[in-house]
Amino acid sequence: MSEIKSLAAPRASFDRRAVVKGAAWSVPVIAAAIAAPAAAASAKSALVAFDYAALNAITVSNLDGVSASKSATGPIGFHIQNTSGAIGSPISGSIRISPSQAAKADPALGVKTFTAQAPLTNVNLSGNQTGAPKDANIYTANFSYTKTVQSNEFVSFPMGFYYRGPSTSAPREFTVAVTLTLPGRAALTITSSVLLS
Repeated sequence: MSEIKSLAAPRASFDRRAVVKGAAWSVPVIAAAIAAPAAAASAKSALVAFDYAALNAITVSNLDGVSASKSATGPIGFHIQNTSGAIGSPISGSIRISPSQAAKADPALGVKTFTAQAPLTNVNLSGNQTGAPKDANIYTANFSYTKTVQSNEFVSFPMGFYYRGPSTSAPREFTVAVTLTLPGRAALTITSSVLLS
């Protein structure tokens, strides 16, 4: 018997059942690939924000002790709220205070007191507390927080301000920027203002 072979070209169309079956298997694979980076990024997730008293009221002392303390509005500190896995140490940070006006402000503003729930190391609050104004009255300070911030932990950093220079009846506004660098993560910066009356 002779065997008849078809020399016709194979069918160019797809079987619809095979296409649907292949698509059904690929959806969970794509979903798992998309979900993986989000889970990895959330391991070091934290919220950083300023803390305020009622009506944002604060008292700013005179560094020289010559003039009286002044009433002001502004933050009383800041906090870190860890929203996922533990954040290792150290957490390094800086505080920068600058006049909000383009022109040089007088008096200058700086950080007088700064604490935390655990030891702070490498704290340098000296900034421009004494001597001639530096960099148009820009104040900078650096610190390190050496304790691990556990999952769901809330860490407060209370701070108090001083002013230096002649007292003025005109209100002066200063921008306060706190930058924190958490291990294995990009720096986070928050800003607020202090209005010295």
